[in-house]
Amino acid sequence: MALLIVTALITRSFTRVLAQDRNFSSTQVTLAKADLGELRYGGGKFPDTNPGADPASLQRDAMMDRTLDKLRALPGVDEASVTSVLPLTGDMNIDGIVRPDHPVPDELIPTANRRLIGPGYFAVMGIPILAGREFDQREQRNPRAVILSQKAAEAAFPGENPIGRTVLHWGRTYTVVGIAADARINDLKRDVAVYYLPYWDFPPFTAVFMVRSTEPVQTLAPEIRRIIWSIDPDVTIPTLVSLDAQVSESIETERFQTILLSGFGIAALLLAALGIYGVLAYSVALRTSEFGIRIALGAGRAGLARLVMADALIPVVGGIFFGLLLSAGATHWIRSLLYETSAVDPWAIGLSLAALLVVALAASLLPLRRALEVDPMQALRAE
Repeated sequence: MALLIVTALITRSFTRVLAQDRNFSSTQVTLAKADLGELRYGGGKFPDTNPGADPASLQRDAMMDRTLDKLRALPGVDEASVTSVLPLTGDMNIDGIVRPDHPVPDELIPTANRRLIGPGYFAVMGIPILAGREFDQREQRNPRAVILSQKAAEAAFPGENPIGRTVLHWGRTYTVVGIAADARINDLKRDVAVYYLPYWDFPPFTAVFMVRSTEPVQTLAPEIRRIIWSIDPDVTIPTLVSLDAQVSESIETERFQTILLSGFGIAALLLAALGIYGVLAYSVALRTSEFGIRIALGAGRAGLARLVMADALIPVVGGIFFGLLLSAGATHWIRSLLYETSAVDPWAIGLSLAALLVVALAASLLPLRRALEVDPMQALRAE
């Protein structure tokens, strides 16, 4: 009973992770992570002065610009873009959102995940723009623009319209040009605040190229790799996967937990069925003469069935009672593993209870049939 309840809770939690609204579309999107940390690109370190305008940064800019132009020219490609962080890899690059017109103490400055992106990012990801606009080629000439996620906008500008307002980042002033819907791009279980900057201002050392295409990833991946290496054959491409595969990998732990506990739950049901059947079959065999005498004295089949089923259900009811007590402690232990699922979820407990009762009933049917088919004359003669 305890294993069934824990299994049901974990399974219900996992299905809710899969079913919740992500606010992005993972189908037909291919990701290619390119490492631009070589010396020609700055060796992975921003310069102390004028970051984004030094020769290495301009080389990273040029490399990403040329790659995106070639990716967009591929047959079947609807849109291509770039970002600084591979989706669904957790919180990274967390900075404060500072308003020059509204100074607050450091501990009250709202924080958000920083993402450096290119034009077309929201179209590739399928993230709605709620207000304002997405980045375009205007930001290449003047990259001092920022797009806030809805949660970041509400934290930095509570009750206000942030479009056209300014925020500070690394001593630079950025104008808010758009508000994007909250999307679970870091973790499927959480909506987090994000602010997006055009990659031309601080070209990242990790460029994650993103392509939305009608072509499958198996066809598109070699073309993406060919294009990147045609521009720079020394660039490392450690990751080249579909966004669907990235989503699947991000919930690998939850999937493993669900499969493992499901195996334990099924094993528990099988053991319960075998135990109930074995004990009840042995009990019926020992009481064959008693059943024969009862039938000979006029006992009906219904009364005999109640007698046999009582033998089966009394230990089952006792097991359910103690199993519920045990599961109370077990669910307290797994509470941190559950996503939007109560540790006393009535559906999980009810389905576990029903499953155990059905299995107990099924395991009792064959011994019950044998008891009802006892021939009183043979039973008495054997005695």
